[in-house]
Parts: sequence; structure tokens; C-alpha cells
Amino acid sequence: FPVTIARPFATRQHPKAKEATANDISAICRANGIGDENMIASVVREAEAHSFDLRRVERKVKALRRRMKVQEDN
Repeated sequence: FPVTIARPFATRQHPKAKEATANDISAICRANGIGDENMIASVVREAEAHSFDLRRVERKVKALRRRMKVQEDN
């Protein structure tokens, strides 16, 4: 006979987050010190190409901040 094990948390549903918009991504960029409109547009394009995935936004913002820091040091 197969044994059934009760899993009280197996069916827990997580609330669905609202999808980010271009305005949300722009606000994220500005909050992270990216004020150049061309840079913000590149982040929005990257996010738009990947269904506004915030993990992509995070990677792109970190890369732009590193680039800005290197330019300031030179």
C-alpha cells in the first residue's frame, strides 16, 4: 500500500506580485544613483525584453554603477 504523508505547507500559495512597469524601473534607477536618461532607457529596454524581470534590472543597474564608479576614478 502506498503511504500518504500529510504535507501541510505543500499547497501554500504565494501572493502574485504586480508586474513592474517602465516607471517603476525608472524609479529604481534613480534611487540607485543613475540619472542619465540614456542609461535608464537601456535598463528599461533590457527589462522589457525579458518581461520586466527585476533580476535583470538588478544586474544591469549594478553593471552601470560599476561603470560609473570606474569613470569617476579616472
